[in-house]
Amino acid sequence: MNRAVIFIVALLASSYSFSDSASGEFMAYGLGSVSCGKYSSLSKNGSGHDMANQWVLGFVTAKNESLHFEKVNSYLEGLDTQAITKYIENYCGTNPLDQLYSAANRLVYDLSLKN
Repeated sequence: MNRAVIFIVALLASSYSFSDSASGEFMAYGLGSVSCGKYSSLSKNGSGHDMANQWVLGFVTAKNESLHFEKVNSYLEGLDTQAITKYIENYCGTNPLDQLYSAANRLVYDLSLKN
């Protein structure tokens, strides 16, 4: 347990990166900048995996909230946390060099296509 906490603290302290987007560069901080490969290597029953999933859920919730201000229907309706986590696990398993941010952003994009 202590090793996991030390790992997560060190990861958060050093995790940031620039990412490309259609509108230019931006920074992903914290667990969002962790590679999908690193995410996939975390024990699914460990605190590191749980913390990464909480970051994803916060990101997806924030994106959903931004749609609320644009008067767009929620794309999260009918989804539960297990479905979101499974999507991220599948994406990261297929794209280990991408960032966790990219996996979460792709989920939001894919869900937006359904609305």
